[in-house]
Amino acid sequence: MAKQKQNNKRVIRRDDDQRFVKVPLSILHDKNLTANGLRVLVSMLSDRDDFNIYHKTLLGRIKMAENTLRAALKNIEEAGYLRRQEMKPQGHFYIISEYGKLNNGNNNQQDTLVPETEPKPIATTPTTEQLQLEIGKYVKSFETSEELLNRMVDLMNHHSNPSNNSNVQAFKSAAYKLVTDFKKQVHKRLKDLLMSRYKDKSSREKKAYETWLKKEIFDEGNLRLNPTTFWMDYNRKHGSLDFETRLADEREQRLADGELDD
Repeated sequence: MAKQKQNNKRVIRRDDDQRFVKVPLSILHDKNLTANGLRVLVSMLSDRDDFNIYHKTLLGRIKMAENTLRAALKNIEEAGYLRRQEMKPQGHFYIISEYGKLNNGNNNQQDTLVPETEPKPIATTPTTEQLQLEIGKYVKSFETSEELLNRMVDLMNHHSNPSNNSNVQAFKSAAYKLVTDFKKQVHKRLKDLLMSRYKDKSSREKKAYETWLKKEIFDEGNLRLNPTTFWMDYNRKHGSLDFETRLADEREQRLADGELDD
């Protein structure tokens, strides 16, 4: 009885609903394709037939240098799986064949030519609803700063005006800059307070204060901060011996600054 040959591998197959691509063995075993050429070709074959090819898309998907991508496309073309027809004023129309042999003779396939570079989006005046969706992540900051909210409303009015020829992306960038700059202003003001009112604090205390500021302002979006509350919590946690004295000092300083009524 013949001895059954033992398999020297185990393959773990996926049985979920992930997308797959079928690639002919003739392509996988084609010695004319370089490693990068094969990788780029399989990537292009994985797209739908109506999916347009752009260098920018391939570069972002495959994460290779532009010169490396150009060399890979040239290799695919020389191997017969790709033909590029130059377009005017720029770009190419791509013909891809799983059979190869595109470098042997002319291909008479007629298709609509697609530019290689992505067209610039047409500016469309955004609606108020679209703008509100874009600023949803800043709600906490608006709740703690009426001034920031008023500035954002002015920005929304500007970008929703058709005469300003704006679009959602332009508003999104402007809104991010507005909120970020405002947070930096609040952070600077409260950090300067540390150097004036709390200049006698230890290095460890100052570091803890600055860490708290950054977390509350930039991570949590909280723009209504009370440093006195921070110091009270800090002293409780670290068991400061002169806790009551510090509270009295804080109150006297706030009275002097007009923050409290006697």
